Amino acid sequence: MAKWKRGYDGKLHPLYDHHFRPRTQEPELMEDMFQENGSFYAIKIDAFRKYQDFLGEDVEFFETPVYVDIDSPVDFARAEQEILKVRENEQKARQEA
Repeated sequence: MAKWKRGYDGKLHPLYDHHFRPRTQEPELMEDMFQENGSFYAIKIDAFRKYQDFLGEDVEFFETPVYVDIDSPVDFARAEQEILKVRENEQKARQEA
């Protein structure tokens, strides 16, 4: 999961330590990687004041198998399609069982 982002300078910048990136030939090194999607955050007020960030010292995650970042009507339509696809797959699985 080697992610890069184009900066304001127009150049690509790594969003990870690119000197120690996992090899794609070794998928077992990548299977425990997670991507933050910003769906929600829970933090104690004192920790937020201390770190001035939504991530404190002892971070835990809630895993979401599928998510769509909704910022526009197009994103909303894409999310709706994903939901319909999941429901269709669930219905097929029930029929096959």
